[in-house]
Amino acid sequence: MLTPLVAVVLLVVGVLLTVGGFLFFREGVYALGFLLGLSVGIVALGNGDVPGRWALVVLVAAPLVGVAIAALYRYFIVVVPGAVFGGWAAMALSGVSLSSPVDSLAPVVITGAILGIVAAWFLETAIIMLVSASWGATLITVALGAPLLDSAASLETGLLAAATLFRGVLTLVGLAVQSGIWFYLRRSLDDDEQLREVVLRAAGKQYEALRS
Repeated sequence: MLTPLVAVVLLVVGVLLTVGGFLFFREGVYALGFLLGLSVGIVALGNGDVPGRWALVVLVAAPLVGVAIAALYRYFIVVVPGAVFGGWAAMALSGVSLSSPVDSLAPVVITGAILGIVAAWFLETAIIMLVSASWGATLITVALGAPLLDSAASLETGLLAAATLFRGVLTLVGLAVQSGIWFYLRRSLDDDEQLREVVLRAAGKQYEALRS
């Protein structure tokens, strides 16, 4: 059962990811990797698994390893879907199937995978939008749905089906909102500006307006 504080945190993070995840997804992944690595290092030290003379090394190395893994994950979510889709598309277009001999199947799959990775690299923002919207929708669904499941166990199956539909709709809404924000910001940018700079400047102006 989720505590109210955890539910609120999940809800806030879910909303941010759903409607604007592409703006801070990279930094969020790196920050998460750093925190997870630091947590693992602290737990290892607390359990006495690390000799005292290595404590500082572990506290420094563990977060760096976490950041490295997070960086790999960031590329993983772009490269792997691109390679899989590219290989599948190449097989479909060429008529080659998995039952074909390896010597004729391998070149088609490899070529398609490489082309798919290149295409995915150019579509990185769109992929990040999809991933962040899906994550955000999942967090929102968990934050809102857990209390219902706890209080209505007999309706669990129906609620789970409704939660799946709700998550799907939220993901589509998040994609639409993020696409709209991306398009609007693109039109508002000068040649040497970044999306994040525009958002931070607008947020700063809004904050100053609220203070005054």
